[in-house]
Amino acid sequence: MKFKLSATQHHRLLKLLYMQYTPHEISSETEISLADIEQACASGCTHEVNETGTWIVGTDFQTWLGISTNSSKKRPNVRGLINRENFREVKAFLDYRTKVLQLDPKSIRNRWIELRHLLEWAGPNRLCEGQSIEPFFSTYLATARNDGKDKALRGRHASEGLYGYPTVL
Repeated sequence: MKFKLSATQHHRLLKLLYMQYTPHEISSETEISLADIEQACASGCTHEVNETGTWIVGTDFQTWLGISTNSSKKRPNVRGLINRENFREVKAFLDYRTKVLQLDPKSIRNRWIELRHLLEWAGPNRLCEGQSIEPFFSTYLATARNDGKDKALRGRHASEGLYGYPTVL
């Protein structure tokens, strides 16, 4: 059973990460009803059920729905499922910048794009262990791209990416 998606739902699905989500989290992130997500699990969407609940990998859900993305196909540097605690901390950081600092939504979106690279680089490791993760983040950034091209970022984009991260770490 596959269901019809609105343009907003489709756009939000593209933002799911290679990370385990609960059905409720996917519903919150994508605006797809919890009932539809539960029906997807019953209809063959890859998921895991254990003592802590039902878990769906975001990119697996995209694939099951037939959504083709740069992140699911062209991110060779992703080293494992993204650490959920890192994800929660990044979301809290962005929430603070939105609600307390009242930054422009475009600034928040741009910072999310940058922080997504940080999450993917760290993979299953905690961000507080960053000094022991190899390759180092600056090396990782040389090949981290959202468009799937196999060449390094150059000029303004490369330097902006590096300078934005120390404010979070």
